[in-house]
Amino acid sequence: KSRGAGAAIKALRGNKVVRIPDGVLPALARIVASAGKKGVVKITAEFTSKYPYSIRETHARLAEIGTRGDNKDSREPWRLREGFEHLAEAPIVVPPEAEEGMRQLA
Repeated sequence: KSRGAGAAIKALRGNKVVRIPDGVLPALARIVASAGKKGVVKITAEFTSKYPYSIRETHARLAEIGTRGDNKDSREPWRLREGFEHLAEAPIVVPPEAEEGMRQLA
């Protein structure tokens, strides 16, 4: 039984702020690359349901690697920013400390 994202995040970091590691960014990049016109909330929910990272941190990393165009038009599909396209094909490397949180989410 899943204990929820909050418990998984707490198991990972306690009360510390944890940045999504670069090794996990390919997972977020794949979600962004296939997101089409989904909203930020749906993309974030998909990522945080699989990985024990906070919504706030996921939003920050999403803004770093993804965009909807120069004017943030919600009618434009998501795409990876220049310089981050390679992440969609990169292997996902989950750090050992995140694996416990992932087990709790399953």
